[in-house]
Amino acid sequence: MDLLGIDVSPRAILGELPVNVQQLVAIACVLARRPRVMLLDEATSSLSESETAHVLSIVRSLRDQGMSIVFISHRMREMRQVADRIVVLRDGEVSGEAMIDDVSDDEVVRMLVGRELKEIFPASYRRPEEREVLVVEGLEAGRALHDASLRVREGEIVGLAGLVGSGRSTLAQCIGGAIRPTAGSIRLHGEEVAFRHPADALAAGIGFVGENRKTQGILPGRSITENITVINTSGAAASRGLLSRKREQARAQGAAAEVGAKYGRLSEPIESLSGGNQQKILLARAMMRKPRLLVLDEPTRGVDIGAKSEIYTLIDQAAAQGTGLLVVSSELPELLGLCDRIFVLSHGRVVGELDRATATEERIAALAFTSTEEAEAE
Repeated sequence: MDLLGIDVSPRAILGELPVNVQQLVAIACVLARRPRVMLLDEATSSLSESETAHVLSIVRSLRDQGMSIVFISHRMREMRQVADRIVVLRDGEVSGEAMIDDVSDDEVVRMLVGRELKEIFPASYRRPEEREVLVVEGLEAGRALHDASLRVREGEIVGLAGLVGSGRSTLAQCIGGAIRPTAGSIRLHGEEVAFRHPADALAAGIGFVGENRKTQGILPGRSITENITVINTSGAAASRGLLSRKREQARAQGAAAEVGAKYGRLSEPIESLSGGNQQKILLARAMMRKPRLLVLDEPTRGVDIGAKSEIYTLIDQAAAQGTGLLVVSSELPELLGLCDRIFVLSHGRVVGELDRATATEERIAALAFTSTEEAEAE
């Protein structure tokens, strides 16, 4: 734990700790066995920039000490920091292999998805409406959120950026009904709302996909069909209040097709799918109700670049149909490629707003690292 900088009591209950700490503990479990070969599958997906940098330095050190390491990641920047050789898989087959210094990012992406890196984001020609679907003013929630305000228009994709612990997810969960704010207001299409439960947000026309699909999204052990229709049963009702399995499956099949999910049989458990297809199923669940506002927290976490591109297209298509979208992401290129505007949070406060024309990684990072005193001054 000291090696990885895990500053919590060994007696702490793991399930009560933040996702990033759980991720570090999982790595510590592997290192404690002192293996000769170590496989790390998306080991940094839930970590902050500083935590990621620390883990990568440890991986390099272990490599230099003679350990063989398989490092699985969808982040090319991390690959280039630790890997000697890269092997690319697509649809279960090796589609390319090269020494890391002999291949460009564009060549890797082409091996993964058959097209260039610049083509990953959709070439969108949509224009957001002037009507506001969401207005948040002065929202507060315990110590995590302080006087946060933002607006989302119909057909607009708005991003939320910030460091881990900045309040991004708390703000998203307040809007999605999972957390009750202690102060401030939320208005949908001009009408003030107060959610006591996520079901209230659903009924108001808000779709929500949480940041951790394992704990906040999928129903483990349940079928793909059930994972799609669990909040969308009205169209599958038969007589006497019972579900029609036939109708339920037909609705699930249609929703899965709309998001391009790949699966064997809808009756198979959700865990049989890849991470990217699980994420598409969660999007299908949220989008099936035709929400007026879609809140997506880390919508492409732990998925490969091919699935990312497909999810980006789904997000853009939803906006083109008039849905307002609020996208939380720790990947700045994702926000820059998708969003019309980006709000930056620091220490629970909104400290800046950037539009597509002025937003850069450097400007977002500068705002995200705003000190507590500066954030309070804002």
